[in-house]
Amino acid sequence: MRWFAVVAGLVAVLAVPAVGGAAPPTTTGAVQHEWFVDTFEEEDFCGTGETVTVIDRFHTTFFVGESGGDPEQRLRGTYTVRSTFTFGDRSATYHEAGHFTSEIISGLESGVHTHLNVETGLRGAIRGPGGLIVRDAGVIAFEVTFDANDDVTDVQVIDVKGPHDLFDAGDFFCPAVTEALGIG
Repeated sequence: MRWFAVVAGLVAVLAVPAVGGAAPPTTTGAVQHEWFVDTFEEEDFCGTGETVTVIDRFHTTFFVGESGGDPEQRLRGTYTVRSTFTFGDRSATYHEAGHFTSEIISGLESGVHTHLNVETGLRGAIRGPGGLIVRDAGVIAFEVTFDANDDVTDVQVIDVKGPHDLFDAGDFFCPAVTEALGIG
């Protein structure tokens, strides 16, 4: 599913970023902006056999700076993701927006390393024709450890503040959106 690639791509960008109190970059750094809009038809949406029109809007600004001695570390940024799903005359929207920080607290990104992350804002919300279905907002602080191949080997949640229905729900997306669209 293409829409999932957008969300997964954002998660990949944000998996490294995020924890409050991260130190500002030292001597190097650059601001990067990414923006795109994509419209497409998603066949067999969520395994329903139905085709759904998807419009993805993605915007992020992040500062690439030195963290833990590594000049390629994404340190902080903001993001907005909005995906609109339309089936017949019904639409549902998935939205994320917020900011993140990240700091390498052990190792270097070229080897085994751990990031201290904080994400603040709207981690996700789904709205359908009847209004808000689910909302996940607030602050989540966590540490993510990667091996030398950049595979995640450990995630430790340090602090959670706010309603985090999506964070706790597991498989929430397909059931919520297909119901909002009246599919299945």
